Amino acid sequence: MAYLVLCADHDVAALWAFRKLQEAGLPALELVTSAALALAKTWVHELGSSGVHLELELDDGRHFSSAQIRGVLNRLLMPPQEVINHVVAEDREYVSGELSAFYLSWLHGLPGVINRPMPQGLAGTWRHASEWVVMAAGSGLNVSSYRQSSTSRMETGYVSLAPPGAAVTRIIVFQGQL
Repeated sequence: MAYLVLCADHDVAALWAFRKLQEAGLPALELVTSAALALAKTWVHELGSSGVHLELELDDGRHFSSAQIRGVLNRLLMPPQEVINHVVAEDREYVSGELSAFYLSWLHGLPGVINRPMPQGLAGTWRHASEWVVMAAGSGLNVSSYRQSSTSRMETGYVSLAPPGAAVTRIIVFQGQL
């Protein structure tokens, strides 16, 4: 039985979690990056009345079967850009959508997934800053007001709301526990 950490190569938080899970002695722990997934030799993804089945062989020779996976820390935000970049420019948007649907399906079929994929994001719902403000205020946290207009850059809704230089405390909540 294997435990997987799925993430981008540069995902510092996922790499930290992987190291800490290793140090804690979690057996059969494997790090699988989006770059490794992009180079996979074999993908078998079957959907049927008996459920979802996945067989995956990576370029480095590692082999994973959904029947052998016990748990997954999913930090994948998108399908590998390396794959999308090999497509002619006019088809990239279509291929990106199809790959997202494929990733959503095979990730959803894995057992024991933390950050279960959702249509709003492969590692769970990807929320706009305005949604985080509403949720934080609803939880009783003291939050600054948030404003965005039609002239604001779209990406401003997906960055930290902490002022530059502010002390930021990061916490991990898992199954309601800090």
